[in-house]
Amino acid sequence: MLASWRTVLGHPGPPSPIGRARTRDRIPYPLTAASLVLATTKDRAHRICLHEGIHAEVTLLYERGGFRPLPWTYPDYRSAEVRSFFERARGLILAP
Repeated sequence: MLASWRTVLGHPGPPSPIGRARTRDRIPYPLTAASLVLATTKDRAHRICLHEGIHAEVTLLYERGGFRPLPWTYPDYRSAEVRSFFERARGLILAP
């Protein structure tokens, strides 16, 4: 679904959760209890090819009560403000 959403719609992705301009080459999705996955057009060694130039990576891991950035996490996803946004969203997803 992630690859087809990206390629069929050609959508640049949702805006940054803190109102900053987003680049057109990354889309955050999906958010699960364990992680946030990012779709991107940029191929790197740690990314998995989903479909025709669309790659996915785990960008944030949820550990010890919060999201933790990884060495390759983009700077805007590393900020406490953005991680807090996704932690709140995670809470809504997991709410009964």
